[in-house]
Amino acid sequence: NIFYDVKQSGDYETPACHCKPPTEPGKPACGKSCLNRMTFTECDPDSCSLGDRCSNMAIQKQKSSVTVQRFMTRDKGWGIKTRTIVVKGAFIMEYLGEVVTDKEFKRRMQTDYKHDSHHYCLHVGEGLVIDGYRMGGECRFVNHSCAPNCEMQKWSVNGVWRMALFSKMPIDINEELTYDYGFSFDKDYKDFPCRCGTKKCVGYIVNSQSRWRIKKAKKKKSTNK
Repeated sequence: NIFYDVKQSGDYETPACHCKPPTEPGKPACGKSCLNRMTFTECDPDSCSLGDRCSNMAIQKQKSSVTVQRFMTRDKGWGIKTRTIVVKGAFIMEYLGEVVTDKEFKRRMQTDYKHDSHHYCLHVGEGLVIDGYRMGGECRFVNHSCAPNCEMQKWSVNGVWRMALFSKMPIDINEELTYDYGFSFDKDYKDFPCRCGTKKCVGYIVNSQSRWRIKKAKKKKSTNK
């Protein structure tokens, strides 16, 4: 990531885990029971006692066994599909771009991106946004779905928040990768139609809570007819 108007803190120290070398052949070091992994914190290569054997450094080392390909969808613009089989819980790729403050991103939306029909951004929280408009990786082309096969996870990597795409289930070759954008709207959600085509789709790109409200309103409207 490129940090635009955000200062990085250099005084962070990653907690050292207490993992021991695996006793079974092929079992990953710093696996599911690793305290750092359980708190979405990657291990520090300088402090992890397992060193190069540690498997909890996927994002910082960009260690992904998944190959993806960009393709043009029928009605959603660009999308991303797999070229390899993906196992459940696999790190696929990181969401990259310019890290900016909410204030700076709102300014860009009102000026630079005012007439753009596609949106390449990801809110990190902590008042930060990853802006993928002018620079970014393939992850910005992963589309929304109301029944996604992936999820976006927020990880602390050596003191820096980073966003990465992980699989929620086994995914076959040539399947489109999707995740829930988690948009939260009140009145303007109709400006963002969803075309995921799943049975859970309510027609708009909204988070699970908003989908529940829309379904409830539709059911009430249907009952009153």
